[in-house]
Amino acid sequence: LLAALLKMNPLAKNLQIQKLAAKVNLAKAVASGNPIAITAAETRLLTIQQKQAQLDIRQKQVIVQSNLLLANAHSMGVRELQRSSRELDGYRSLFINSNFIKPGAAPRLAVRPDSTDMAPTYNLEENFEEKQALAHTWQYRLSLQPYWRSFITGNFSFEGSCAVTLKEENSKWIPKIRKAKS
Repeated sequence: LLAALLKMNPLAKNLQIQKLAAKVNLAKAVASGNPIAITAAETRLLTIQQKQAQLDIRQKQVIVQSNLLLANAHSMGVRELQRSSRELDGYRSLFINSNFIKPGAAPRLAVRPDSTDMAPTYNLEENFEEKQALAHTWQYRLSLQPYWRSFITGNFSFEGSCAVTLKEENSKWIPKIRKAKS
Protein backbone atom coordinates (compact mmCIF):
# COMPACT_ATOMS: atom_id res chain seq x y z
CA LEU A 1 0.00 0.00 0.00
CA LEU A 2 2.94 2.34 0.60
CA ALA A 3 3.91 1.97 -3.05
CA ALA A 4 0.32 2.73 -4.10
CA LEU A 5 0.33 5.94 -2.05
CA LEU A 6 3.68 7.07 -3.43
CA LYS A 7 2.53 6.29 -7.00
CA MET A 8 -0.18 8.92 -6.53
CA ASN A 9 2.43 11.64 -5.99
CA PRO A 10 2.95 12.56 -9.67
CA LEU A 11 -0.80 13.07 -10.12
CA ALA A 12 -0.96 15.11 -6.91
CA LYS A 13 1.92 17.31 -8.07
CA ASN A 14 0.37 17.70 -11.53
CA LEU A 15 -2.95 18.77 -10.00
CA GLN A 16 -1.17 21.27 -7.75
CA ILE A 17 0.51 22.82 -10.80
CA GLN A 18 -2.77 22.85 -12.74
CA LYS A 19 -4.55 24.50 -9.81
CA LEU A 20 -1.92 27.22 -9.58
CA ALA A 21 -2.20 27.87 -13.33
CA ALA A 22 -6.01 27.93 -13.07
CA LYS A 23 -5.83 30.50 -10.27
CA VAL A 24 -3.54 32.68 -12.39
CA ASN A 25 -5.94 32.36 -15.35
CA LEU A 26 -8.88 33.25 -13.10
CA ALA A 27 -7.08 36.36 -11.86
CA LYS A 28 -6.37 37.38 -15.46
CA ALA A 29 -9.99 36.76 -16.44
CA VAL A 30 -11.28 38.83 -13.51
CA ALA A 31 -8.86 41.63 -14.41
CA SER A 32 -10.13 41.56 -18.00
CA GLY A 33 -13.74 41.87 -16.86
CA ASN A 34 -14.82 39.34 -19.51
CA PRO A 35 -17.71 37.29 -17.99
CA ILE A 36 -17.22 34.37 -20.40
CA ALA A 37 -13.50 34.15 -19.56
CA ILE A 38 -14.29 34.40 -15.83
CA THR A 39 -16.86 31.59 -16.05
CA ALA A 40 -14.47 29.39 -18.04
CA ALA A 41 -11.63 30.03 -15.57
CA GLU A 42 -13.88 29.33 -12.56
CA THR A 43 -15.12 26.12 -14.18
CA ARG A 44 -11.56 24.97 -14.86
CA LEU A 45 -10.52 25.71 -11.26
CA LEU A 46 -13.55 23.85 -9.86
CA THR A 47 -12.83 20.85 -12.11
CA ILE A 48 -9.26 20.67 -10.83
CA GLN A 49 -10.40 21.03 -7.21
CA GLN A 50 -12.89 18.20 -7.74
CA LYS A 51 -10.11 15.97 -9.09
CA GLN A 52 -7.99 16.90 -6.07
CA ALA A 53 -10.85 16.01 -3.72
CA GLN A 54 -11.19 12.58 -5.36
CA LEU A 55 -7.44 11.99 -5.13
CA ASP A 56 -7.40 13.16 -1.51
CA ILE A 57 -10.06 10.58 -0.65
CA ARG A 58 -8.05 7.81 -2.37
CA GLN A 59 -4.86 8.87 -0.56
CA LYS A 60 -6.58 8.89 2.82
CA GLN A 61 -8.17 5.48 2.11
CA VAL A 62 -4.72 4.01 1.46
CA ILE A 63 -3.34 5.54 4.66
CA VAL A 64 -6.27 4.26 6.75
CA GLN A 65 -5.99 0.79 5.17
CA SER A 66 -2.25 0.74 5.86
CA ASN A 67 -2.74 1.73 9.48
CA LEU A 68 -5.42 -0.95 9.93
CA LEU A 69 -3.10 -3.59 8.45
CA LEU A 70 -0.25 -2.46 10.72
CA ALA A 71 -2.53 -2.57 13.77
CA ASN A 72 -3.75 -6.04 12.80
CA ALA A 73 -0.21 -7.34 12.27
CA HIS A 74 0.83 -5.87 15.61
CA SER A 75 -2.09 -7.57 17.39
CA MET A 76 -1.27 -10.87 15.70
CA GLY A 77 2.32 -10.60 16.97
CA VAL A 78 1.14 -9.98 20.53
CA ARG A 79 -1.26 -12.95 20.33
CA GLU A 80 1.54 -15.17 19.02
CA LEU A 81 3.82 -14.14 21.89
CA GLN A 82 1.02 -14.84 24.37
CA ARG A 83 0.43 -18.25 22.77
CA SER A 84 4.10 -19.18 23.03
CA SER A 85 4.10 -18.00 26.64
CA ARG A 86 1.14 -20.28 27.42
CA GLU A 87 3.08 -23.22 25.98
CA LEU A 88 5.48 -22.87 28.92
CA ASP A 89 2.56 -23.62 31.24
CA GLY A 90 2.97 -27.28 30.25
CA TYR A 91 6.14 -27.35 32.33
CA ARG A 92 4.58 -26.19 35.62
CA SER A 93 5.80 -29.30 37.41
CA LEU A 94 9.34 -28.02 36.79
CA PHE A 95 9.09 -24.26 36.63
CA ILE A 96 7.34 -21.29 38.09
CA ASN A 97 6.82 -19.21 35.00
CA SER A 98 6.60 -15.47 34.86
CA ASN A 99 6.62 -13.62 31.62
CA PHE A 100 6.34 -10.11 30.40
CA ILE A 101 5.33 -8.99 26.94
CA LYS A 102 5.86 -5.34 26.10
CA PRO A 103 3.84 -4.87 22.93
CA GLY A 104 4.21 -1.12 22.66
CA ALA A 105 2.07 0.80 20.23
CA ALA A 106 1.32 -0.36 16.73
CA PRO A 107 3.19 1.73 14.18
CA ARG A 108 1.40 3.98 11.74
CA LEU A 109 2.30 4.51 8.12
CA ALA A 110 5.35 6.77 8.45
CA VAL A 111 4.57 9.31 5.75
CA ARG A 112 3.95 13.03 5.89
CA PRO A 113 2.18 15.36 3.47
CA ASP A 114 4.18 18.15 1.84
CA SER A 115 1.40 20.64 2.60
CA THR A 116 -1.96 20.99 4.30
CA ASP A 117 -3.67 21.41 0.93
CA MET A 118 -6.06 18.87 -0.48
CA ALA A 119 -4.33 15.94 -2.24
CA PRO A 120 -0.75 16.72 -1.21
CA THR A 121 2.25 14.67 -2.20
CA TYR A 122 3.38 12.28 0.53
CA ASN A 123 6.98 11.68 1.52
CA LEU A 124 8.59 9.24 3.90
CA GLU A 125 9.16 10.60 7.37
CA GLU A 126 12.73 10.99 8.57
CA ASN A 127 13.98 7.76 10.14
CA PHE A 128 11.30 5.94 8.17
CA GLU A 129 12.68 2.45 8.85
CA GLU A 130 12.65 3.04 12.60
CA LYS A 131 9.25 4.75 12.75
CA GLN A 132 7.67 2.17 10.43
CA ALA A 133 9.04 -0.81 12.37
CA LEU A 134 6.60 -3.32 13.78
CA ALA A 135 8.39 -4.29 17.02
CA HIS A 136 7.85 -6.53 20.02
CA THR A 137 9.82 -7.10 23.21
CA TRP A 138 9.31 -9.93 25.64
CA GLN A 139 10.89 -11.57 28.66
CA TYR A 140 10.51 -14.97 30.28
CA ARG A 141 11.65 -15.76 33.80
CA LEU A 142 11.64 -19.34 34.90
CA SER A 143 12.29 -20.38 38.48
CA LEU A 144 12.49 -23.99 39.50
CA GLN A 145 9.71 -25.39 41.62
CA PRO A 146 10.88 -25.76 45.25
CA TYR A 147 11.21 -29.55 44.97
CA TRP A 148 13.73 -29.32 42.10
CA ARG A 149 15.88 -26.62 43.74
CA SER A 150 17.70 -29.23 45.81
CA PHE A 151 18.95 -30.83 42.56
CA ILE A 152 19.38 -27.85 40.26
CA THR A 153 20.06 -24.27 41.19
CA GLY A 154 19.43 -21.12 39.27
CA ASN A 155 16.87 -18.91 37.75
CA PHE A 156 16.54 -18.69 34.02
CA SER A 157 15.75 -15.49 32.25
CA PHE A 158 15.27 -15.01 28.54
CA GLU A 159 14.77 -11.68 26.88
CA GLY A 160 14.00 -11.12 23.27
CA SER A 161 12.95 -8.49 20.83
CA CYS A 162 12.42 -8.27 17.13
CA ALA A 163 11.25 -5.77 14.58
CA VAL A 164 10.39 -5.73 10.92
CA THR A 165 10.20 -2.69 8.69
CA LEU A 166 10.12 -1.82 5.01
CA LYS A 167 13.11 -0.99 2.86
CA GLU A 168 13.17 0.17 -0.73
CA GLU A 169 15.27 -1.99 -3.03
CA ASN A 170 15.21 -1.71 -6.81
CA SER A 171 12.04 0.40 -6.68
CA LYS A 172 10.23 -2.24 -4.60
CA TRP A 173 9.36 -2.23 -0.93
CA ILE A 174 10.55 -5.35 0.84
CA PRO A 175 10.29 -6.43 4.49
CA LYS A 176 13.51 -6.09 6.44
CA ILE A 177 14.17 -7.67 9.82
CA ARG A 178 16.00 -5.29 12.10
CA LYS A 179 17.02 -4.93 15.70
CA ALA A 180 14.18 -3.71 17.88
CA LYS A 181 14.63 -0.41 19.62
CA SER A 182 15.27 -1.05 23.31
